[in-house]
Formats: sequence, structure tokens, C-alpha cells
Amino acid sequence: PWWDYISEKKNKGIQMQRVSLIRQPLSPYKEMEMEIFKKTVHSGDEIRIIESTKFDSLNLSVKDFWLIDTNTVVILNYDSQGEWLGFETTDQTSEYLKSKQLLLKHSDLLEP
Repeated sequence: PWWDYISEKKNKGIQMQRVSLIRQPLSPYKEMEMEIFKKTVHSGDEIRIIESTKFDSLNLSVKDFWLIDTNTVVILNYDSQGEWLGFETTDQTSEYLKSKQLLLKHSDLLEP
């Protein structure tokens, strides 16, 4: 159903993009996530990757986030061990829009 959803959005002209941070060595979860991403690309999801060293050099102050229609930011919160804590939303998007552009510019397209 998820891949159908992505295909439907693409057919309507809605672009779905994400940048995934890659830290070596990959954890088993990240390996599984990358395999799923490769399948998702076939449905029209634009997935990009950025290595941790390149990401760190950008000196971004934002945390993991989703930017929805340039109007809403969903900020994803994790503890120091990477456990999911929940999320918060904001309509203060300017810093996130700038971060998005930097991340897209400095990341590489994931090939299926």
C-alpha cells in the first residue's frame, strides 16, 4: 500500500523527497531501511543519501525532520541511544527550508 501511495502522489505531480544520513558501519536496521528505500525509488520516491562526514561539515543546527508542503515541519525526537521519543510540529519553516536545500545539494541520489 505504501508504494501505491507514493506512485499515486507522483502521478498527481506531488514530489516526495528524503535525505537519509549514512553512518558507517551500517546497523542492521539501516541495512534493512536501505533495501526498502531501493524498492521505494521504483514507485517515485526520490531518496538521497549523505555520508556522516559530509553531513557534519554542513554544520546544520536542525534535527531529523519532515517538511510537508513547505508549510509544516515535523521534528522527530530521539534520545541519545536513538530511541524514538515522539515528534513536535511547527510552522516556522525558514531554517528547515534552507537546511533542505543544503541537504539536497550535498547528497547523492540513491540508485535502485
